[in-house]
Amino acid sequence: MPDYRFPANPPEAVLAWFRAKGLKPSFDYREVWAEEHAQAFTVAKAMRMDVLTTIREALDQALAEGKTLEQFRKELTPTLQKLGWWGRADVVDPTTGEVINAQLGSPRRLKKIYATNMKVARAAGQWERIERRKKTHPYLVYELGPSENHRAQHVAWAGIILRADDPFWQTHYPPNGWGCKCRVRQINQREYDKLVDTGKYTTTAPRITKKEWINDRTGEALQVPIGIDPGWDYNPGMHRAKALADNADRSAAELKKAAQKPAPKASPTLPPDSVLSTAKNVTQAGIDQVLSELPNSQVQVAKVAEFLNRRPIKTLMIKQTEMGTGKTAYALKDKVGKFLGLDNAWGAYNTRKVSQVNGFTYQQGEHVVVKVKATDNLLKTDIDAMKKSVSLAIETERTAASVSEPLLKRWTITETYEKTAAAKSPGQVITWLHELGHQVHFWAGTPRVPGALKDTYLTRYANTNNHEWHAEHFTAWVIDRDALAGWNLEVAEYFDRMVDNAIGWQYNKGKRNP
Repeated sequence: MPDYRFPANPPEAVLAWFRAKGLKPSFDYREVWAEEHAQAFTVAKAMRMDVLTTIREALDQALAEGKTLEQFRKELTPTLQKLGWWGRADVVDPTTGEVINAQLGSPRRLKKIYATNMKVARAAGQWERIERRKKTHPYLVYELGPSENHRAQHVAWAGIILRADDPFWQTHYPPNGWGCKCRVRQINQREYDKLVDTGKYTTTAPRITKKEWINDRTGEALQVPIGIDPGWDYNPGMHRAKALADNADRSAAELKKAAQKPAPKASPTLPPDSVLSTAKNVTQAGIDQVLSELPNSQVQVAKVAEFLNRRPIKTLMIKQTEMGTGKTAYALKDKVGKFLGLDNAWGAYNTRKVSQVNGFTYQQGEHVVVKVKATDNLLKTDIDAMKKSVSLAIETERTAASVSEPLLKRWTITETYEKTAAAKSPGQVITWLHELGHQVHFWAGTPRVPGALKDTYLTRYANTNNHEWHAEHFTAWVIDRDALAGWNLEVAEYFDRMVDNAIGWQYNKGKRNP
């Protein structure tokens, strides 16, 4: 699975936390400790303000625009090289006066800087959301992230369910160390009862034992909880308020600059590095951008983000010739294999019916495939037409029903969009939602269409089989649930439940867990 991220964080919360920080040059990471990071942005060995500011601004932009690690490194590396902050160099330790050969910028360091700041910023943003929702969702579940290897103590904490205001989260709210991808999930009383009934979860906070750790840099002896890396035993979200208050003490010039900074354009919905595209302007950021601009769909988009955070679904956006079985498609085999983590990816993105499909997925796969053109640009998606595609399909369905003529219904939601969208406005995000709808259906246990809804279908394609019924109506549910509910409340509420089931632990691909 791609690098871990917290789902559905409002960008304002994440960025406000990050931008509230001051700048603190430091030589050693041990000089800025625990909750001090909530008030100060620092990078070890970045002693010059121009270097520190450059890195901070690059991270700010990455957060705001949902940039991947590779984008972050590609854009920042040349600037740091020009500033002379790259590779190994002899530098003077300001504390000891000793000259040491230190590692400055490098691909590995930028990965660590990116991952650490992204995780902590998003953790702080998620905590604000937890605080807002704790009346209706009072519990947090500690869960392991997608790492191949987990710390033994973190494995022991997995499955702990405690109230959001339990003192345990003051020190054990993840991430809990360098590279830690653990996470929490906020749940309501109903899900709490279901999970507890399985007997696989613990509802009592574990006894916290500590060990002494000497900060060789400062000489200070600290008590650190066992299982947490030194300096990570704090909750960044709890310290966010202080960081924001400290922001008021900044100079007028700094505040003016912050106020003039453009607002983030998109709230990342997909986990980082989860899209492989062979079209220049069809990108993961583009999908996020389109979803973030859908009017009144924030709740559904947040659910999509939560599902993608829980389930390892990747996306291939590839051209028609690359979806076939010829030489062009075969040349992509190794690249796709590396992206999907498959030794042999041939067949995972290929179809002999390439001219007849816009996309596909299958139950055994952990990815969806969407056909694109080299000239497509997701940022040219007609958002108004996308939103109206559901209401127009509903209008046509009602007309068809009034004269008992099913063939008058729209073929698909995508077709409805394409007939009304502005010229050269791609519909791949709708196709992507349709294919993702199949995966949501699989992860929810592949339920059959409820008996009462068998003769209820919005588009003709939805009436072809059980799978397409779910994929088409899921697409409509994400784009405009209000319109869907106005057409048939039972269908809308059915998808509310099904998406929650797909996110929850009680279901696995195609079957319910015992």
